[in-house]
This record gives sequence, structure tokens and C-alpha cells, in this order.
Amino acid sequence: MIVRMWEGIVAPDRLDEALEWVRRDVVPRALLTQGCLAAEILKNEGAPERVVLLTRWDLPPRFEEGWPGDDVLVRGRASHYETL
Repeated sequence: MIVRMWEGIVAPDRLDEALEWVRRDVVPRALLTQGCLAAEILKNEGAPERVVLLTRWDLPPRFEEGWPGDDVLVRGRASHYETL
């Protein structure tokens, strides 16, 4: 199994908007992508605020989270990990 970890650094005071974008847009798209088995959203309210999306795949992921626009995020990055 492959775990894809995407982390978005949230612009100040935009955490609720970032979480809503991930819930409403990114998770449904991921779950409709071939090979995606599950998705989990995590948040960190520290400084800077962060949103993490963990997705689990039985095929190598061919997925991009995209970007919410409106300066909700400062930056985002993804990494892939294999379970042992």
C-alpha cells in the first residue's frame, strides 16, 4: 500500500477555508481516482497552520490536489510512502 501525504501551509486566518476546500473538493476527487482506498484530513493549529491529507492507494497515485485560489494556502507539497 502507498500512503500519499499532502501538506498545505495555510495563510493566516484561513484555516476554516482551507479545511472546507479539502473536504468539499480534494477528498471527493481523490476517492473517485482509480486506486484510492481512503482519505483522512488532519489539521495543525500551530504557527503556521497546516492541513494534511493522507490518502491510501493500492496503485501508484496519479493525483494532484490542485490549488484552492484566493490565497488560502501559502504552499503545498506531497510525498509518497510505502507501508511495510
